[in-house]
Amino acid sequence: LAPEMPGLFQDEIEQILERLTCDETYLLFRLALALAPMAIDALTTGMTPPPPATAVQSLLGRGVCYPISQTSEAKTYFELTPVVRAVVLQQLRSQLLEELTTNHLNLFHRLPLVVTTDQEGLQERQRQALLYPLKDALERRYSTPTALKAKCQQIHQAIGQGDLRQTGYGAGNFLQLCHSLGISVS
Repeated sequence: LAPEMPGLFQDEIEQILERLTCDETYLLFRLALALAPMAIDALTTGMTPPPPATAVQSLLGRGVCYPISQTSEAKTYFELTPVVRAVVLQQLRSQLLEELTTNHLNLFHRLPLVVTTDQEGLQERQRQALLYPLKDALERRYSTPTALKAKCQQIHQAIGQGDLRQTGYGAGNFLQLCHSLGISVS
């Protein structure tokens, strides 16, 4: 699901990630998915409940992200190093694949696989970073068209069984995933 990287860096980053709180992990996943520096208000938009300010401070203190000051704006943006982003995206892909396999959709519902309001070039980079590797993994795991279609029906049912009052990305992610797999949802 991910390119190889030096084991030492990956092991150290994974050890740090294992000690993060749920809020910190969720923030880190959102920042990794952005594939670009983000202001804290943009990063936390749509997060319910919003994470405490201590979560951002903790990520900065652990060295997994760093601030970038924008001189033309009064905002501070946050960014990940390429190595940290690669490890975080690898973990995110693994967790999402596990959720899709077991039909227990948490992150799949909470995080957009592709941010449709981003510019098309960035959307394609998001597809390459997350959507296409998930598609490929599902195609390997469910190798016949019948098995793949049955799996998509299970995912659809799992989304339908969720709390309909809760906002989230599950339905949109499902449509994007089915489209990439070439499976009709009608």
